[in-house]
Amino acid sequence: MPVGAVISAVWGLAVLAVLLVVMARAVHSGGLERNSLMGVRTRATTHCDECWRVGHRAAQPGLRRAGWVAAVAAVVGVVLAVVGSGRSWGEVVTLTAFGAGYAGVVAVLLHVTVVAGRAARAVHPRR
Repeated sequence: MPVGAVISAVWGLAVLAVLLVVMARAVHSGGLERNSLMGVRTRATTHCDECWRVGHRAAQPGLRRAGWVAAVAAVVGVVLAVVGSGRSWGEVVTLTAFGAGYAGVVAVLLHVTVVAGRAARAVHPRR
């Protein structure tokens, strides 16, 4: 597998991991106020500041989990790229690991979005 492809995949997963963990910490400390750039942005969570706070508080464990999924996928991908280098199965297994890592992050984030939306709608049920 080309080194550039491995670096790109690892870099993307690493950036995702850092952003998700930083966002989870900001939510935990109460420092993530309603904004237009970062956060779980659903119709329910953006309705008001209280909906934003409640939705993100509910989403915080999942955000941290998504960050860990990205970090573990990056490490596993690198290990497989090194171990599989020059072997017939190496490229396919490495690409599968990176793909599964990205798919895992997306799956966790979709769940986080549902959890945050439900929590925010509990504050204002019509949203």
